[in-house]
Amino acid sequence: QAGDEDEVTDPLFGLVEQGDPEAPVILETLTRRYIERFRYSYAHACLNKWIEIDPDSVKAHHWRGWVRERLDRPE
Repeated sequence: QAGDEDEVTDPLFGLVEQGDPEAPVILETLTRRYIERFRYSYAHACLNKWIEIDPDSVKAHHWRGWVRERLDRPE
């Protein structure tokens, strides 16, 4: 959580794509990091994948709405 996310993004997304049971946690961690660094497009991509994996995640939906406001995508 404290390192440079660019160094670990590809391996972590690989785990997500393989259906790792920790995928929601991985996506939450990456999303949080991207938001902290104002990388909202990347956060939005993580959130879309998170919702695809766990459509009932209230946190993912809430964060995606928040990120869309920052991206000026209120839909």
